[in-house]
Amino acid sequence: MDIRSLPQLARNTGRFREVVTTLAKYGLAPWMGSVRIDWMERLFRDSEGQDIRDLSL
Repeated sequence: MDIRSLPQLARNTGRFREVVTTLAKYGLAPWMGSVRIDWMERLFRDSEGQDIRDLSL
Protein backbone atom coordinates (compact mmCIF):
# COMPACT_ATOMS: atom_id res chain seq x y z
CA MET A 1 0.00 0.00 0.00
CA ASP A 2 1.30 3.41 -0.96
CA ILE A 3 1.58 5.64 2.12
CA ARG A 4 0.24 8.56 0.10
CA SER A 5 -3.11 6.77 -0.17
CA LEU A 6 -3.65 6.72 3.62
CA PRO A 7 -5.36 10.15 3.81
CA GLN A 8 -7.80 9.08 1.09
CA LEU A 9 -8.47 5.81 2.90
CA ALA A 10 -9.16 7.72 6.10
CA ARG A 11 -11.63 10.01 4.30
CA ASN A 12 -13.37 7.07 2.66
CA THR A 13 -13.61 5.23 5.96
CA GLY A 14 -15.02 8.31 7.66
CA ARG A 15 -17.62 8.77 4.96
CA PHE A 16 -18.60 5.09 5.09
CA ARG A 17 -19.03 5.40 8.85
CA GLU A 18 -21.32 8.43 8.37
CA VAL A 19 -23.48 6.55 5.87
CA VAL A 20 -23.75 3.47 8.09
CA THR A 21 -24.57 5.59 11.14
CA THR A 22 -27.32 7.42 9.24
CA LEU A 23 -28.83 4.18 7.93
CA ALA A 24 -28.86 2.73 11.43
CA LYS A 25 -30.23 5.88 13.01
CA TYR A 26 -33.26 6.03 10.75
CA GLY A 27 -33.90 2.30 10.61
CA LEU A 28 -33.16 2.08 6.91
CA ALA A 29 -30.88 -0.89 7.18
CA PRO A 30 -32.40 -3.72 9.23
CA TRP A 31 -29.76 -6.03 7.80
CA MET A 32 -27.17 -4.23 9.91
CA GLY A 33 -28.42 -6.09 12.96
CA SER A 34 -26.68 -9.20 11.71
CA VAL A 35 -23.36 -7.46 11.01
CA ARG A 36 -20.64 -8.70 13.34
CA ILE A 37 -17.79 -6.27 12.77
CA ASP A 38 -16.34 -4.82 15.99
CA TRP A 39 -16.22 -1.15 15.00
CA MET A 40 -19.72 -1.35 13.54
CA GLU A 41 -21.00 -3.02 16.71
CA ARG A 42 -19.81 0.01 18.68
CA LEU A 43 -21.98 2.27 16.51
CA PHE A 44 -25.04 0.57 17.97
CA ARG A 45 -24.19 1.41 21.59
CA ASP A 46 -25.16 4.50 23.52
CA SER A 47 -22.78 6.35 25.85
CA GLU A 48 -23.63 3.92 28.66
CA GLY A 49 -22.89 0.85 26.54
CA GLN A 50 -26.50 -0.26 26.01
CA ASP A 51 -27.27 -1.79 22.63
CA ILE A 52 -29.64 0.70 20.99
CA ARG A 53 -31.03 -1.98 18.66
CA ASP A 54 -32.89 -3.33 21.70
CA LEU A 55 -34.71 -0.06 22.37
CA SER A 56 -38.28 0.53 21.23
CA LEU A 57 -39.42 3.68 19.47
